[in-house]
This record gives sequence, C-alpha cells and structure tokens, in this order.
Amino acid sequence: MVSQTFNDWSPPILVSQQRINLFAAATGDDQGIHVDLEQAVSAGFDTTIAQGLLVVGFNALVQKIIVKRLERDYPGSKILHLGGCYKLEGMVPEGSFVRVHGRVASAEPPKPKKIRFSYAYEVAFCDERRVASGSMDLAGIFK
Repeated sequence: MVSQTFNDWSPPILVSQQRINLFAAATGDDQGIHVDLEQAVSAGFDTTIAQGLLVVGFNALVQKIIVKRLERDYPGSKILHLGGCYKLEGMVPEGSFVRVHGRVASAEPPKPKKIRFSYAYEVAFCDERRVASGSMDLAGIFK
C-alpha cells in the first residue's frame, strides 16, 4: 500500500470564477481578491485569486482513489478523516488549470477491524509548478 512514488496526475481542473464563488458562498471566504475583479486588480493581481483552502481541497481527488483501493482490499470499510496539514506555495488565478496527484505515505499494520494510514499530495499547475502540498491521516474501519 505504501509508495515512494506519486500516482499519475489527475486530469486538469479548471479553477473557474463560478467555482471560486461557490466556495466563497459555502465557507464565507469571500474576500475581494477572490470574488471581485476590481478589488483583485487594485490589490495588484491580473484577475481574482482562488482561496487557498479551495486549492488544497483538490486533494479529495487523491483521497477518492485511495479510498477505492481500501474498499477493494477491505470490503465494507468506512473511512474516518483524522487530520492533516498543508502548505500553500503559490497563488492560483481564476481561469487556471491545476492537477493533483498523491501517494500513500505510511500505513500501520492492519489491526482487527481497523487500518490507519496517511497520504501525501501535491497540487500543481499543468506545467507541474507546485502550488500546494500536504498530507492527510485516515483510518479505515471494516467488518
């Protein structure tokens, strides 16, 4: 399960203004640089900038792949998110495309009805300039 190499990159994900606005509405992170072009330009940007947590949230695509693998190996398992950390390394302008990839970084030997593991992920522009990275700790509970 543990791997030293990252999976393939995901297909490109468009960071559209609609996506930024929906994230702002859902989280309350509606600062002007995210949702108002005029404010973003007056702050020195060419366009609006995606929220950092929106960008980091694309790691869910990696988690989905890992969860499918866990469900295959441990049928009937349920996943619990235990925590994680992230580092923002760049700003993502509206209209950009990003991709994400990841790897299982560590896994404890399975115990009766439980396995605990972590995965590492990176979010990058399509030219592979990284904009975010981090790790997530998960537990699988199975029958």
